[in-house]
Amino acid sequence: IDKKKDRTIVLNHKHQLLEQLNKCEDLALVLHLATLVIFTTATQCMLHASGRHVSGLLSFLKQYLAEDQHAEFTSYHDFVTLMLSAGSEAENAKEKLKEKMATIKSIANDFKKPGAEKPKMQRKS
Repeated sequence: IDKKKDRTIVLNHKHQLLEQLNKCEDLALVLHLATLVIFTTATQCMLHASGRHVSGLLSFLKQYLAEDQHAEFTSYHDFVTLMLSAGSEAENAKEKLKEKMATIKSIANDFKKPGAEKPKMQRKS
């Protein structure tokens, strides 16, 4: 296995997902794409999963996300579920999702694998 090629393929996949995410205006698809971006970044593995698996993926990704980020994703997921149920709360959920969409996109765009930050050099005095 050529690790460099493998890494390049995964990186290209992540960039394609980010490109789709940044152009996306579909409220439910934003959650799906953002979840896949974070999964790819955190695990360095490509994943193709249907929307029904987003809940399970979010549970898995909890270990990689900050508490507030995970709360944002969980809240967004709950509103997507409400919106898709087409009940009396669907319109309200749609408005909440529109408000939160930029936050979800931002978290996905700015997400770095934990421990991936370069250590800061300490100067001896």
